[in-house]
Amino acid sequence: MKRQVILLISILLLVSTAYSQISSKRFKKPIVMIETYGGYNFPMHDLAGSEIGEFYDFKSYGVTNGFSAGFTVKFSVATLDRSQFRVYSNIGYSHFTRSQNNAYSNVGWFQIGWPGNFTQNHPKTSGSSFARINIPYAGLGFEYAIFVDPMLKSHFNFGLEINSSIIFGRYYNDTVNTSDPIEPYQSIKENLRFGFALNAAYNYRVAEVFGMIFGFRYTLNNLIGRTSKPADDSSVYLNDDENKSLNPKLESSRIIGSFSIYAGVNFYIGTRK
Repeated sequence: MKRQVILLISILLLVSTAYSQISSKRFKKPIVMIETYGGYNFPMHDLAGSEIGEFYDFKSYGVTNGFSAGFTVKFSVATLDRSQFRVYSNIGYSHFTRSQNNAYSNVGWFQIGWPGNFTQNHPKTSGSSFARINIPYAGLGFEYAIFVDPMLKSHFNFGLEINSSIIFGRYYNDTVNTSDPIEPYQSIKENLRFGFALNAAYNYRVAEVFGMIFGFRYTLNNLIGRTSKPADDSSVYLNDDENKSLNPKLESSRIIGSFSIYAGVNFYIGTRK
C-alpha cells in the first residue's frame, strides 16, 4: 500500500511538472492545422418546418434536428505578431431527421412526372412518418485567427467558405389503413447545390502538436443551383425553386440552411516565427 501511494504521488508530481512546463512555454504559430469535429445541427429557413406534411405541400422539408461531422486542413499564408491569415479546405456530412406519430393521406409511391399536376391535399391520418435529409459537403475558404494570450496557447478564428453540397433524402409515410406490407417511402435523388458557410471558433492548444476546438457554423446550402422539375422515375428532385407552371403550390423558392454547434481536436504541424 505504501509503495502504491508513493507511486501515485510520483506520477502526480511528474504530471504537474510536465503541465507547468507546457503552460509556461510560448508556442509558435503553426504552418498547418488539421481539425476533426462533430456537432449538433439546427435546421434553418425552409429546411425546418412545423411538420413532415409540409414537404408534400412544398412549404418546407419539415426536419427538426441533426448532427454533423467534418475534417478540415488549414494552411497559414500570412503571419503577423498576434494573428494569422489562413486558407483551408474541408469535407463534412450533415444529417437531419424528424419522426411523427401520424401519417398523411394521399401519399403513396411517387409517380413519374411528380409534382406536375399533383395538387391534392395531404391531411393527417393514423400511422407514423419519418423524414431524413442527408447533406455531404466540401468547401474552400479563408479565415483570420487572433491569438489572445502571450503564450499563443489560445486563439479565436473567423472564417468564410464557398461550398458545394449534395442533398438527398427519404420520407416514410406508413398509414394503418394500407394493406401493403412494405412501408411506403418517397426518395429524393441526389441534387448538387452551391452555397457558403460562416465559422467562428475558439482554439486551445494543450501541447505543441495537439489542441481542442469549440465553435459555431452557419451554412446556406442552396444559394446557387435551385431547380424544380418533374420526376423521371420513382425518385423525385429536390424541387427547391419557384415553378408554378410545374405545380401551383411551388409559389416560392425554398432555402436550405442550418446552424451548428461543434467541438473537436486540432493537430498542429510546423511552426511560423
